[in-house]
Amino acid sequence: MSETKLAVTTVVVAALSLLLLRYQDAQKRQLVCDADLWQRHEHHEFEGFDNETGILTGYLIVPNYVHFLRMGASMKNVKFIDAMCMLAAFKKQRPDRLFIHTDQKHFSGFHWDYLMNKVPGFKEALTIVSTQLPDTIFDQKFSQVYHYFHSSDVLRIQVLMKYGGMFLDNDSFLVKSLDPYRKFEMAIGWDEGMFLGTQVLVAHKDARFLRLWLDSYRGHYYPTLWYFNAGEWPTVSILWARPELVHRVKLLFGVHPLIDEVFVSVWPDWRKQFAIHLLTRHLNAMFAACNISFNNESDLTESFVSSYHNTLYDMIGEIYDLKSNFKGQVVEKFNCKP
Repeated sequence: MSETKLAVTTVVVAALSLLLLRYQDAQKRQLVCDADLWQRHEHHEFEGFDNETGILTGYLIVPNYVHFLRMGASMKNVKFIDAMCMLAAFKKQRPDRLFIHTDQKHFSGFHWDYLMNKVPGFKEALTIVSTQLPDTIFDQKFSQVYHYFHSSDVLRIQVLMKYGGMFLDNDSFLVKSLDPYRKFEMAIGWDEGMFLGTQVLVAHKDARFLRLWLDSYRGHYYPTLWYFNAGEWPTVSILWARPELVHRVKLLFGVHPLIDEVFVSVWPDWRKQFAIHLLTRHLNAMFAACNISFNNESDLTESFVSSYHNTLYDMIGEIYDLKSNFKGQVVEKFNCKP
């Protein structure tokens, strides 16, 4: 090798070594910053936090709490599909505490009794919090038509701001643990070209987006629009400008429509999801097109789910013994393509 080439090689190697050392130093500084970030102040300050990488130390900053919201007399009797979503959250996440925020004094039903008496550890993890749906937000009265939905949208933000943890819709089925997302300030389902989904939320109680999201209702509540304040407005007014406030999860939280994959077919990729929103209030048209008697989500009974071999049957079968707990049903292929 000529002296010139040797000199050039030496310079390149030295430069690469210097860059590697600087990268390693940056990593060390990041680890120190991560370790101190939430301990430096009485209230955690996340400005400058990296929601792409999250905490690099392996420490999980979101508490292992799962939250459900069950409001109104219709929620007193726990339906089969709701019980299965609670069971999935308990078995897959193994939360330190499973919160049910409710205005009901107690719950009832065969499947509620099953959770309380036949699932080891469920009763011990359960925390029932007496809660009322708010009537107003920043002196703006909630819509009479959409009161339940709009007020519960606000309440889930307030719950996370108080406790932190993982908020799940009653028909969001947890496929596997959300622990990989507990290292972020906040993680949400936000698919490409879509507004954010509220069905699965993972957040530290001091997440910046939670405060901004709640504040986005101030002077901008639109009572006649179903999803404007919950999803459209915070996406457009906050996240388009500051996407770094959250860890964006595309598709894996299952907040996009998966009715065909879950109810019509046997979908082998369902296990790749972290969660799947079952959209139980939106199934009537699909079943009607298949000439199947179905009135509302209450018809998703153990008998009904056991009648067809589809993805939902496999999902529930992984956490609950359908064959033993409901004897005599013949499982048939769901052969309708609406």
